[in-house]
Amino acid sequence: MCRYLDIPVQHVDEGILRRMGRTYGPDDIHRMLDRLRSGVPGIFLRTSLIVGFPGETRAAFERLLRFVHDARWDYLGVFPYSREEGTPAFRMPSQVPERRKEERARRVRDAQADLLAARNASLVGQTLDVLVEKTGARGKAAGRHRGQAPEVDGSVNLSRFDGKPGSIVRARVTGAREWDLRAVPAGPRGSAPGGFSSDSD
Repeated sequence: MCRYLDIPVQHVDEGILRRMGRTYGPDDIHRMLDRLRSGVPGIFLRTSLIVGFPGETRAAFERLLRFVHDARWDYLGVFPYSREEGTPAFRMPSQVPERRKEERARRVRDAQADLLAARNASLVGQTLDVLVEKTGARGKAAGRHRGQAPEVDGSVNLSRFDGKPGSIVRARVTGAREWDLRAVPAGPRGSAPGGFSSDSD
């Protein structure tokens, strides 16, 4: 089973969701997340959010920001609402000023960056399977673990690697940044559930 899902919930405020034409509410989102995490241990979850949709009040935005902290998505993309002629939202009242939309997007990005940095730091010392995608000079290589989608979720930067692109290597995480991990090979591909284990395995 794939242990990575991209679920674009867009927002969590009930009024904004109705304006967007969504048929779910905040309770539905939280129940879904609880069910996924309890039913599929180790699952990685990504979402995308829109800030500044017409009618988004300060209170609605603060609810969204609290949701980012509480839901603890593994990865998250946020986009300011773009007013497109010919769409239902184009003529909606209470359009949000562009400057305010950008500021709200920045606040969501900052909140998610803190969460991601903490999660990556918690992986230091663990071992994981890495699909090597690129190799460079002096044993450098870059790849992804199973919780990183191509181009959007960061990468694992390997040192002391002597294999070829396309290899899946067991690697021990030695450092972390906001988006990327540093690791060194730790032997052949392992069989720990979900591709993760501690050094004591």
